[in-house]
Amino acid sequence: MSNLEHRELKSIVTKSNELIQASYRLGLTEQRIILYLVSKIQPTDEEFKTYTLSIKSLHDILGLKGNPKYSELKEITRDLMKKVFQVHMNGSLYQMSWLSSVVYNDDKGTVSLRFDPVLKPFLLELKKNFTSYKYENIVKLRSSYSIRIYELLKQYERLKERYFTVEDFRSILGLENQYKTYGNLKNRVIKPAKKELENFSDLRFDLEEVKTGRKVTGIKFLIEKNDMGTNPSPQNLETSLFINKVETFAQKYKFKISEEEIYHWLIYKEKVLELMEQIDNKKDVKSPLHYINKVIGYTKDRKSNTPADKAIPSHSQLISDFVNRYKGEMGSVPKWSIEEEFKKFMKDAGVTDEDLDLLLEKQRNEIIELTQNTIARNRRKRA
Repeated sequence: MSNLEHRELKSIVTKSNELIQASYRLGLTEQRIILYLVSKIQPTDEEFKTYTLSIKSLHDILGLKGNPKYSELKEITRDLMKKVFQVHMNGSLYQMSWLSSVVYNDDKGTVSLRFDPVLKPFLLELKKNFTSYKYENIVKLRSSYSIRIYELLKQYERLKERYFTVEDFRSILGLENQYKTYGNLKNRVIKPAKKELENFSDLRFDLEEVKTGRKVTGIKFLIEKNDMGTNPSPQNLETSLFINKVETFAQKYKFKISEEEIYHWLIYKEKVLELMEQIDNKKDVKSPLHYINKVIGYTKDRKSNTPADKAIPSHSQLISDFVNRYKGEMGSVPKWSIEEEFKKFMKDAGVTDEDLDLLLEKQRNEIIELTQNTIARNRRKRA
């Protein structure tokens, strides 16, 4: 991940509360365009600027696969230009589009985008009734509903709870004609959002259902800070993004991957990403899990024909065993303590100082993050 990407992740998204709770529906790629542009607005901006970025950058921001395709991007932005939505503010009803223009500069390989000027009261020079959050908290969310729910809860974070009637909640998310039973809405929208926010943002929530008779007519979100999402380092972000990609890949090709396998894949992160892209492009690999494990030399029983192949999988298993030691831990454990305990554990297991130094050089941050994530999960289970 480049330094530019790190700076962008630290950018701030600020919206008026009226815009956050407006009734509208955007697809995931459309949300990503809007939120990226909002993150570029500066507090001192008095007018909207035109934001120009490379076609490759736009392609990456949207999370699209393969090489950038002009036709695909043009279709996405054309559809976004058609989206009209309504916001009530100060006794007025605003009907507007998100963007006033999108210009593809084919000779330069860039695209220029600009917000509709009518959006100015909702995005510029906001003095009160607004909500801000770090762009990094939504960039890894894979559902547009998760993004909307995150914003709605962030708005009420200080109050620690937010109540909606089921009808109002559907309306805000633009789901008046979808997921008509509450059970369907809960399983398809709320539960996936709960999991995503816990894994990738600075918020988490529990849910209380309010019933009229036997029917659920209201939902109360109980909002908590999520330690896992607080100020992640660039290395931790890279690890989380990698695990996210692996899990998505596994879902796509319908196989289950164990924690031990993920730990081992982290050692060969760049090679695994290359292999996953090859499989996506070729589409003729019958068993992606077996293929990747074979190429990187991983076997579940840790048996191999060469000493080199045998040593690397054993490190993977030892990392898994070390992290599992913290499954009952719920207290705060500093990073230096985790590293010292890991060194002692590996030496007791017979790992040489030379191998241990090399392993820590490559995976120090991943090992610490995996351990801290295990402790955080313990706290959530106990709560």
